[in-house]
Amino acid sequence: MSAPGAVRDDMPRNDMPVLTRLGRHRWVALVIGALGLAVCGWDATSHPALVLQSYLVAWLYCLGLTVGSMTTLMIYHLTGGDWGVSVRRWLEAALAPLLLLVLLFVPIGFGLGHLFTWTIAGTAQPGGVSQQWYLNPTFFLARSAAYLTAWLVLSRLMVRGMRSGQQLTVVSATGLLVYAATAMFASVDWIDSLTPLWRSTVAGA
Repeated sequence: MSAPGAVRDDMPRNDMPVLTRLGRHRWVALVIGALGLAVCGWDATSHPALVLQSYLVAWLYCLGLTVGSMTTLMIYHLTGGDWGVSVRRWLEAALAPLLLLVLLFVPIGFGLGHLFTWTIAGTAQPGGVSQQWYLNPTFFLARSAAYLTAWLVLSRLMVRGMRSGQQLTVVSATGLLVYAATAMFASVDWIDSLTPLWRSTVAGA
């Protein structure tokens, strides 16, 4: 077992040719994605609510893969061991789309009125008690910006540390704590608040 936080480069990189082949097709994937966004934009003119609902699900799915890979990578650098050697390169590559995903949040920010009922003035709040201090567009966007910025900063710190061969134990430990707090509130904001009158102990808040 290697020391926690150690970056091991002594293992055979059999996965590198695969990553190289995937890299050759990244522009094809980008074009396909751009065409998909264009189609969504065109359909949104007639069915904005349906398009934004589907867009939110797809965005959350892609974001979950990227942020989940980052947290798994932090666990590996914090605990060490050989278990992460075979997947570390894949996890590192999964951090690349995070900045793009941050930018792709913009349509959600502009389409809050089609996604969240609490953006409509006079909508009943959970428990019959007004919670407009928390569920309001301005505070919602500010919190979302804070979550995405925190994750983006963590990913940049991880990438910089890996490129320079630094020990990432401290960054990983701090990052996991930050992730635990931000992910809980993000899930409440982006998922639970879609149905603000529904309450369950399963939810984080």
